[in-house]
Amino acid sequence: LPGDLLFMKGHVMVYLGRDQGRPYVLHAFVGFRHEGVLHLVNQVMVFPLDLLLRSQDAPYLEAVTSAGRVLA
Repeated sequence: LPGDLLFMKGHVMVYLGRDQGRPYVLHAFVGFRHEGVLHLVNQVMVFPLDLLLRSQDAPYLEAVTSAGRVLA
């Protein structure tokens, strides 16, 4: 649900929900790969989890290891 925390190695993201079918999170990150091009960002941003990891050709969503809810 929106507001849930998503965890991946070395990172915590806040799930914001879906827009036009794409899952979005709030996350501080270095960069991402899209269509083979590396984009360096070094900011806190809202972005879709279907973007590709900088170090792999897999979406961020596949790197999520667990999720948790802070408040019920």
